[in-house]
Amino acid sequence: MLTKGLKSFIFAAAISAVTCLTAFAAPGPFPYEVEFDVEACGRICYAGHPNATVLYKDGLAVTPETSFHVVPAVEGPASVSADDLSVTISLVYENESLSGSHKETIRQYAPGDLNLTDDYRLFSDNSVVHLEERDKLYSNALTGVELTMTSKSDSSQKKTIYLYVCSDDDYSQYLMNSPQIEDGPGEEIGDEPEMIFPEG
Repeated sequence: MLTKGLKSFIFAAAISAVTCLTAFAAPGPFPYEVEFDVEACGRICYAGHPNATVLYKDGLAVTPETSFHVVPAVEGPASVSADDLSVTISLVYENESLSGSHKETIRQYAPGDLNLTDDYRLFSDNSVVHLEERDKLYSNALTGVELTMTSKSDSSQKKTIYLYVCSDDDYSQYLMNSPQIEDGPGEEIGDEPEMIFPEG
């Protein structure tokens, strides 16, 4: 009798553990999207140099004057406000020895800084001047920008969009030669499979 009860308890505990693990393994969709005030134009973006590889990921072309606004991606609390959202904009670039990458935060919006009605610039005027002086304003094969969104209500939920910063003239040229981007349901720009290039 005792053995049968013990077996039942172990079985119930195992089912409960599997259910919990499944819930943790399948988080819901990220509750926010960002939209830019320029037409979507796809670019391959530098995404850093961990270990012995240089990473490139699908991203979007933007200019130093580009702004973004936040929109809710799913029904729920995020449909009302963006109080739990933080956004970090980082410069990623190759080090001098071409053996790894550096990441610098160039702008940060903390939870409560953002809402669903206003537009927000990617770069401040000071950042534009400072980055231009360092010859790091515009992206290239070894320099890029990441925009990372984090949900305060679930700090494990993050979404990163990769950006290629270019001049107005270059942006117009890229747009003219770029195929149309279809950002339909279930397709998230910036979440495409990464391309890995071994060091030469």
